[in-house]
Amino acid sequence: MKRILWCFMDDGIFISSNSVMDMSPLFCPVCDFVMNNASDDNYFSKYECCTDCAIRWAESNSNKWISGWRPTKKEILAEIKKRKLSPPSFQI
Repeated sequence: MKRILWCFMDDGIFISSNSVMDMSPLFCPVCDFVMNNASDDNYFSKYECCTDCAIRWAESNSNKWISGWRPTKKEILAEIKKRKLSPPSFQI
């Protein structure tokens, strides 16, 4: 997905050709949790998943991951259950 950065100038609006950027989805394609911070954006650009999935599966299996390997549905559901039981972390 692409987004365009609008640059406002004194004499009007213009769009820089260098301002088209890749945009992360709202939800992780692996676990379906919300992608909600810069770390998720960074990991998505590398592994196409959220930070938690990247740390849990992608980094330790990077060669397999790049070749298309993904955890089983059973593994994903177990991880989702574990995340839902852990207290949320808030950044202020």
